[in-house]
Amino acid sequence: MAGKPASGPASALSGGSGSGGGGSLLRWVKGQLSWLAYQGVGLVVSLPLALKLLLQFITNPRKTLHRKDRSQIKYPDPLPGLTHEWIETEPDVKLHAVRTSKGSGKPLMLFVHGFPEFWFSWRHQMEHFRKDYEVVAIDMRGYGESSKPKGRDAYRMNHLAGDVNAVAEHLLKESGQKQLVLVGHDWGANLCWAAAYLAPRLYRRLAILAVPHPRCYLANMDWDQFRRSWYVFAFQVPFLAEAALCANDYQQVADAFVGKPVGPDHPERYFTPEDIERYKQNFGRPGMAHASVNFYRAMIDTNTRAPFYELRQAQRGNLSVPTLILWAEKDAALGPQARSALLRGTEKYVDRVKVVVMPGCSHWIQHEQPEETNRLLREFMETS
Repeated sequence: MAGKPASGPASALSGGSGSGGGGSLLRWVKGQLSWLAYQGVGLVVSLPLALKLLLQFITNPRKTLHRKDRSQIKYPDPLPGLTHEWIETEPDVKLHAVRTSKGSGKPLMLFVHGFPEFWFSWRHQMEHFRKDYEVVAIDMRGYGESSKPKGRDAYRMNHLAGDVNAVAEHLLKESGQKQLVLVGHDWGANLCWAAAYLAPRLYRRLAILAVPHPRCYLANMDWDQFRRSWYVFAFQVPFLAEAALCANDYQQVADAFVGKPVGPDHPERYFTPEDIERYKQNFGRPGMAHASVNFYRAMIDTNTRAPFYELRQAQRGNLSVPTLILWAEKDAALGPQARSALLRGTEKYVDRVKVVVMPGCSHWIQHEQPEETNRLLREFMETS
């Protein structure tokens, strides 16, 4: 990281309490108060969701509690010749990795998915880039066939970013290469931002889909964005998010993709019935619903405790990794003003950054516009 000691990001992400007794105590008090405020807001904003779920249960308990058993369904890989392996990132934590051409000697690309997806999210990119790159797509911890450690602390950013860097180091050591291309979407993009700050030496290029720089998101937050982020607060309520996401055979998971128009055409164009079944099967794996929600709970824990301030301080430095941000013009979670608001100031934190707005595109960029996404990624990677 330019202008900072090499150990800066690592120590910031490690969860230290900071220096200075008085300052640390004040930060701790502020953190506790902020955490309580988040929980209070969560209780308030989750009331409509809780009442809706209760009404569904009262009127049709059987349908509300129904979950189809998909555990024995074997779906073929979307591409021929893929290999599956598990990479250890921490003691007792292994990530499921799917690769296009292990040992080929081709340049490496590492893809990290978001909520509520898994490695399958990158099938269009894996198909496009496999000729020229060894493409690796992982399941984040808690997702898919990766380990699902217990406790929300296991999903704090130091662990999540550490997973990405551990996988990158494994792949680079195995291949003899020095750097790879890192691509993330949604929660995966959050991990990639942090991972690049933690170990910029590992990455030749960084591509971020549908997520602003973390400092810009916080600095540019307005009332409209606060309102659109209601689910982050609602997810803080114990058991409610898991119950809502799993109700009616994971209907909310399906609705995230096809519940309402998400792009310029009908959503069925982007997500087939089989795709939705795959996502439901994946989300129905034991422990995944709870683990995926713990990402949001641990995020609040981190943001309201001392490590949050140290991470902010680390991210004041300029990220030296050349970065591409693909931005969805019609991202419902970030709002129609996000194009100008949430990206404002990005250039202060990234030495070389290019922002491309995807017209008419919703949050699911790589699904709705795979050809354009692939073209932009390739153009970015091949630019000197």
